[in-house]
Amino acid sequence: MTSYEIAEIENQIAGFHGLDTPRKMNIFEATMIAEGNFEIAGYEPDEATSIEAWQLLIDTGTVWQLQGCFGRQAVALIEAGVCVR
Repeated sequence: MTSYEIAEIENQIAGFHGLDTPRKMNIFEATMIAEGNFEIAGYEPDEATSIEAWQLLIDTGTVWQLQGCFGRQAVALIEAGVCVR
């Protein structure tokens, strides 16, 4: 189970108990952020948000299904130690 799937389950459990849950980034938003379109995704541009987006795309395997430039960037981020496989 990926960290993204675990976070989704935790958010659902918190919702059942009436707890406030932080906004969870989805695949579309992560893709828009990876393209540099923070505004469309509804997020403020910052490094932490970019890393979260790339890690989500890696965790879900989506990054390997997008255009080649996404996969190459993901590999570079993994090799740099910014993201994990």
